[in-house]
Amino acid sequence: MATGQTIITIGAVILFGIIAVNVQQIYVQAVMSRVEYQSTNSALSIGSNLAEEIQSYAFDYNELDNTYGGLNNLNDPLARLEIRSQIDELFYVTIELSNEKELVHNIYGRTATIRVHKSSDLELKSEYVTAVIPMQ
Repeated sequence: MATGQTIITIGAVILFGIIAVNVQQIYVQAVMSRVEYQSTNSALSIGSNLAEEIQSYAFDYNELDNTYGGLNNLNDPLARLEIRSQIDELFYVTIELSNEKELVHNIYGRTATIRVHKSSDLELKSEYVTAVIPMQ
């Protein structure tokens, strides 16, 4: 009888260990998912804010190139924006401005493609395309 109780006790300890390891794995996965969610959310926020800022150049259309022109090279620190998020994560942002073109029904303007990358692995986290039309 003592041998049976010992085997049951060892089995219970092994089952407890398996359950504890699984719970820990689930917790780690949940934390990793939350961090990834925060990173993606930060990138979306940065892209959205820049899109709104670029659209505001409708009233100062001629200054668009001076402010955002040439920010189209991810690998060149002088040709990209570096923005820290609220969770202190660094993102690299490139902005590609098109030449002036007809956007819709004889309305001319420019498009801006905003790409937000994680600095650690250059993963593309968000991309926005917005249009700017001169308001005069």
